[in-house]
Amino acid sequence: MLIVNAHAANPLASVPAVLNAPTHIGGASGRGDARDIDTYAVAAYDPTTKRYLVVWLSARHASSSSSGFDVYGRLLDRYGRPLDQEFRISDRSTAARGALPSVAAGNGSFAVAWSVRGRNCTVALQPVHTATNSRDIVLLSGETSYHSPHMQYDTVRRQFVLVAVAGTDYLPPALGGANTADCGNDRTSTSRIVAQSFTLSSAGEVEILHEQVISPAVGAFRPHLALHPAQNHYMVVWEDRRESDAAYALAVYGQRLTPNLVAVGDNVVLAATQDYENKDANTTWTARPRVAASATGFLSVWFEREGEVAEPLWSTKGRTMASNGTLAEPFEIDMVAFTDPRFDQTPTGFLDVVFVPGDNEYVVGNATFAERPWGLFSEIRLQRVAANGRLLRFRDGATTATPDNGLLDTAHQDRVGISLASAEDSEILAVYSKPSAAARHGQSFDIWHVRGALGAPPQQPSAVYLPLVRR
Repeated sequence: MLIVNAHAANPLASVPAVLNAPTHIGGASGRGDARDIDTYAVAAYDPTTKRYLVVWLSARHASSSSSGFDVYGRLLDRYGRPLDQEFRISDRSTAARGALPSVAAGNGSFAVAWSVRGRNCTVALQPVHTATNSRDIVLLSGETSYHSPHMQYDTVRRQFVLVAVAGTDYLPPALGGANTADCGNDRTSTSRIVAQSFTLSSAGEVEILHEQVISPAVGAFRPHLALHPAQNHYMVVWEDRRESDAAYALAVYGQRLTPNLVAVGDNVVLAATQDYENKDANTTWTARPRVAASATGFLSVWFEREGEVAEPLWSTKGRTMASNGTLAEPFEIDMVAFTDPRFDQTPTGFLDVVFVPGDNEYVVGNATFAERPWGLFSEIRLQRVAANGRLLRFRDGATTATPDNGLLDTAHQDRVGISLASAEDSEILAVYSKPSAAARHGQSFDIWHVRGALGAPPQQPSAVYLPLVRR
């Protein structure tokens, strides 16, 4: 009953959500080729220093089409204003091209993790205090590839927690037509989800606390982690191929863990197996599950595809789990109003979800791109969801039975990734990649952000209301 009434009792629920206009963060330009690509942006907020760190992959130092990316970053104040120039975090152009980096804020600084190319991929970590470079630390390595990290910071136990994929059944997406199988793509092999907790000293020394394998040796991809320190457990979600041998037949699984990374019960099926195959085999759009934690449980979100390969319908689904492990029924967060394209232009889709404590609600971010009969179409939207899993109208936060999205950005080009971070009070930051306005070729992407507030306007003069998507 407390869950049901919590949002309704919140005095901020009747205040309109406000979104700022999109703001440019960084990105390379002027080379006239794929070296102008900046993509896969993610963000974290540190309440101690009141700063965001936005990190992304950049191809600006690539020497050839087979080169990897580098990890770049930029520090912003709590209002989204740059504190310094964008700076290089990794070096040697060895960041794997098919896996997002990860960033977490802890104890007054940040930690950045990413996948490193090689005979076997490894997961590297770097502490970030300022725009001055530090040294890379190898967190995960061995006789198989480790890649696709996602990381969070447990503020109660003062430890970082990281999940990643171990194995060479990689299921990489295509990116600009490049071969992105940097960490293998061997369907005859296996991959599984591993978890690791560690501390990071001010001198950059890592102490590994616990390690655990949390899924069987099957095709398991794209893990995402949420920490629930007050309830004394965490939640991991991922794509999983254990129920079918088909390349793109994927279910969504989840696993609760104690702070010592001990499994709480068995792996849980959040969504049954769906066929995510597209007309273009180099699909970039699969379930891509994400999870966030409230004070009373978790919300997992994922993409779902229904229908024939030639004309599938895409939707965003959500499912809540109470702190005792009880699952609610899945519900629809958004229906994507287009099908696969006519000219084999594979659609792309990315998701993220964040909990906003000041309003006791989640925000789900959805970035999609596809071709409609009248041309290319893309958009980035936000949907408010109450802690109990009820959809909320974006403008006033009142309960609704149908999606009511806040439209962040739209253009007739690709959208590559979306990441959400929650700051103090009711503020959020959404970061993503989109084409450079000044670009004269189709391979120049820059990093942008949109700030917003659910319960009150962001404290910045440029805040404006943006139109909403009406379904």
